[in-house]
Amino acid sequence: MPTPSPAPRPHVMALLFDTDFDRPWGTRTFRHLDSRPFTDEEQAIADDATLEESQAAGVRIHDPEAGTEAKAAFTELAKSSS
Repeated sequence: MPTPSPAPRPHVMALLFDTDFDRPWGTRTFRHLDSRPFTDEEQAIADDATLEESQAAGVRIHDPEAGTEAKAAFTELAKSSS
């Protein structure tokens, strides 16, 4: 039986809702919506966010496997329609 996901933590959710995820190129530091950089503590909280918390905040998570699967499906579709 799968382990249930823990409930989203309110302090993490509050921070994620105030995060501008369009980080400057070459940096791992997030910024608040008003452009203030995260403190070290805030960055640690954001880095510790679970996948479920990130998704609940509307963050699009890059999944390299999904891209590979989509490419394989496209290739298979192209072969079958030729």
